[in-house]
Amino acid sequence: MLIARVIGTTVSTIKDEKLSGRKLLILRGRLVRIDCPAGVFAVDDGRWRELAREHPAMGGGAGSALRPGTLERVDGAGLLGVVHGDVQRTDKRLAAITGLIDPAQFELITRPDSGVVVIDGGAGSGKTTIGLHRIAYLEWGDPRNESVLLCVHGLARCARDFDALAAELAEHYRVVCPDMAGRGDSDWLADPMLYGLPQYVADMVTLIARLDVESVHWVGTSMGGLIGMALAAQRDTPVAKLVLNEAGPVVSKVSLERIASYLGLAPIFPDLDAAEKYVRAVSAPFGPHSDAEWRFLTEVVVRRYADGGYRMHYDPRIAEPFRAQMPEKDLELWPLYEAVRCPTLVLHGERSDLLSRETCERMAQCGPKAKVAEIKGVGHAPTLLHRDQIELVKQFLLS
Repeated sequence: MLIARVIGTTVSTIKDEKLSGRKLLILRGRLVRIDCPAGVFAVDDGRWRELAREHPAMGGGAGSALRPGTLERVDGAGLLGVVHGDVQRTDKRLAAITGLIDPAQFELITRPDSGVVVIDGGAGSGKTTIGLHRIAYLEWGDPRNESVLLCVHGLARCARDFDALAAELAEHYRVVCPDMAGRGDSDWLADPMLYGLPQYVADMVTLIARLDVESVHWVGTSMGGLIGMALAAQRDTPVAKLVLNEAGPVVSKVSLERIASYLGLAPIFPDLDAAEKYVRAVSAPFGPHSDAEWRFLTEVVVRRYADGGYRMHYDPRIAEPFRAQMPEKDLELWPLYEAVRCPTLVLHGERSDLLSRETCERMAQCGPKAKVAEIKGVGHAPTLLHRDQIELVKQFLLS
């Protein structure tokens, strides 16, 4: 059974619902409380619980942001400070605050020596508050099932990619498949430079808190795998099992350049056939698929507009940080992977230009010592539409 929901409300009535405008409380590197428009959530005896249904207002405003050299209460609106015992002080290492986490703040709050950090945004922070955004997700299975499987898609794909896998596993899990920010039915970000791992991880932490579960199993394709790996590497992570579908601690520069050659540059298609021709071309590494499968892979990532044309259903500006942050060589994230401790499965496309066999061999020897399964005749990335691929994931998750 498929239930389409966005933060507990039907898609048709959710336009004003906001998920990711939030205040986060981090205690000694551990996230312990989230105030967001969906409610207030806190860790209680090791488990996330909802404390309130009220929607908090964004704090801040002219003159209310804490800056180096000033002393304010750390529980006030628009403040950023550190507490050690009864001592309250500003932290001179901290940048001006915003209503959303930027990469520097993400690094800060995950350090064990950060004390208590309260992040609350407003115009007084020295930056304009980016604002709130909505994350849409599809839910399969019994919503009362405490066994939750979170499936997160690749860079320019969407939640519907997991239809076949979700249908197979809905008997065992409450399966939740989000559209990441800027994709599918989720909101586009006001600042495109926020499209990156820190934002995506923060969004998924908020979503997991909303689901009110202690732990999740995670299946992530490409970008979705990197998000899962980043979250699984954190202390007290909710990720109990991890499937990395063509994702790992080394991302080849060759693959990044290939993706950059088309990301955000799709034309307007006169009809669905033309859109499918384009999807077949840029997604050729997916490997052999039937005509019906290619049509499905096309229909879920395009939308028809009022002018009758079809467009890719993602914010083309996701390409801006992707190109701006293009590394000079392969991107390596070994410290992140080596911090993962949960059971891990890696699906590797035999013909992948992104994840090498050598990387997979090392992944089997360090960190979580992942089990590696190679998918024949496929590059980047397996679509999880085929029975053999689904069975690999199913057997690992249920074992």
